[in-house]
Amino acid sequence: MELVINEWFPEYLRPGTPPESRKQAVQFFQTFYKRGDVLVVKQDSAFIRKVYGFDKAFQYDLDSKDLFKQFISLVLRDSKRCRLLQNTDIEPLPDSVLRALIPPYNSDTYLFEAAMHSSDRIIITTDDRLVAQTLDNGFIRVVLLEDFLASYSS
Repeated sequence: MELVINEWFPEYLRPGTPPESRKQAVQFFQTFYKRGDVLVVKQDSAFIRKVYGFDKAFQYDLDSKDLFKQFISLVLRDSKRCRLLQNTDIEPLPDSVLRALIPPYNSDTYLFEAAMHSSDRIIITTDDRLVAQTLDNGFIRVVLLEDFLASYSS
């Protein structure tokens, strides 16, 4: 399965995250890795900047440091587990998707651009308003993390 995730993942790995959020991120990561799924990511994106920024900023916290290092080495740097899209790879989004990405959701455009280049066209998020805003775009499924994990891990 090819998946797109947004910044909830690095946020949930950082120090001070509520235990339930950290548990969800670890559960997602372990299941993702065990299943052999692929992450589709736009190279120049808020997600990439946050992962590498947090990796650097949270070196003092051994748990977070270990989780970021594992994610970067086992997923982001493995071309079999992560498909990094360059800006030149990106095609224009369909009008129905663009209409759903009105402010404040236009900052999430990179997620939809990546999802359009994935076989499954699924974005996993923790933003229920984003799910509601993009519900019937006809191209991409936007799924809440809790809902996704309920069937993903079973």
